[in-house]
Amino acid sequence: MKNDNNLIAPKSYWLNTTPNTPSYINGCGGQGLTSSIVPDSLLGLNINEACNIHDHMYEQGIDKIGSDNTFLENMITLVNQDSSSNILKNVRKAKAYLYFLGVKIFGNIFFKSKK
Repeated sequence: MKNDNNLIAPKSYWLNTTPNTPSYINGCGGQGLTSSIVPDSLLGLNINEACNIHDHMYEQGIDKIGSDNTFLENMITLVNQDSSSNILKNVRKAKAYLYFLGVKIFGNIFFKSKK
């Protein structure tokens, strides 16, 4: 299901409101050491919403590959909406693919499998 920014998320994500946002939805990098390593932006472009959706999907534990692919698609959507320069757009997309690679490699630590 898409919102006004054309970001994809399960309906259950859009039902969360700010006062009721669960603690596991905490932006890019989460808490602790990863919060200082993983920024919430791609060269000035805020991707926090894409990260929050990804956190929610991981917590639901339904489909890791689908969650990771949605994360990438949402980041690319944000890049395409905000980047006026083709050079900046391409560099941001390259960085988005690095984020995607990171969650593919290290995401199993955080994914809540519903097996």
